Amino acid sequence: MVKKVPRLNGKVESIYKGHVVHLLREGVDMPDGRTIDFEVVRHAPATAVLAIDDQERAIFVHQFRHAIGGQIWEVPAGIMEDGEDPMTCARRELREETGFSADEWIALGKMYTAPGFCDEIIYLFLARGLTAGSQDLDHNEFLHPHAIPLAEVRRMVAAGEIDDSKSIVALYRAAEHLHKQR
Repeated sequence: MVKKVPRLNGKVESIYKGHVVHLLREGVDMPDGRTIDFEVVRHAPATAVLAIDDQERAIFVHQFRHAIGGQIWEVPAGIMEDGEDPMTCARRELREETGFSADEWIALGKMYTAPGFCDEIIYLFLARGLTAGSQDLDHNEFLHPHAIPLAEVRRMVAAGEIDDSKSIVALYRAAEHLHKQR
């Protein structure tokens, strides 16, 4: 017996289209015969980088985020440009936001930020072998990089001082790689 699954029925209404997000209302035919309209945010893919220096410190940025009304601790991250692959974006974002470049890159997979209403996907990376350089921030970025010892990062996550999901997932996914290198 084949299970019925919800299917997009072709009804799509654009509610708002901005620089970062596109809000749509999409009709979905449900297995029980009902049609339900879902509001969906379409978002460009992004990358996030857990960069670890030779002193076992993670490079975090303390960044203003208007949507949450203040500052938040995050790993360097950003939206992929049209046609850009995840690795190229990760390298670019690390350099732009922190000034660092890295010799070693490990892909840590992908994550969805809020799949109940948004299709944003973030590709996660671990970067090692850092070389310092200068930041090249976008006009709307106000952030400051900080090198935080990994033990302190773990404490900050446990205490709720770091509550950015992509940063926490990157730290979790990198744990095995970091443990092997000790």
